[in-house]
Amino acid sequence: MEAAVNEFPFVEALPRREKSKLAKTWDLLKQMSDIVAREGNLVPVMLAAKCLDVGRTRIDQLCEAGNLRRVRIDDHVFITETSIVEYAQTERKVGRPVKLPSTFKECLARARQKS
Repeated sequence: MEAAVNEFPFVEALPRREKSKLAKTWDLLKQMSDIVAREGNLVPVMLAAKCLDVGRTRIDQLCEAGNLRRVRIDDHVFITETSIVEYAQTERKVGRPVKLPSTFKECLARARQKS
């Protein structure tokens, strides 16, 4: 990366510290460019939540479950565009899942309530 940064003529005139900052910025942009080439655009978490009509907590849960891919770049978190599109195309049930009884006793109690 150092060679790529030094290709620009104005870089030679910069102080050493500024060259270092420029190299770090260049590396960051290269990293982002590579991810975008593989995964599509990088979407901020709150925008991803708005696109999927869910809250930020749900976005975190979907990332933990492996349904969405989270990318951290320089302490900023993004969700990949391809994972958002893939998740949006899956068929999902609306509402809370049915709570299943954890014991046989609960199962009997529910059965009696329905009768």
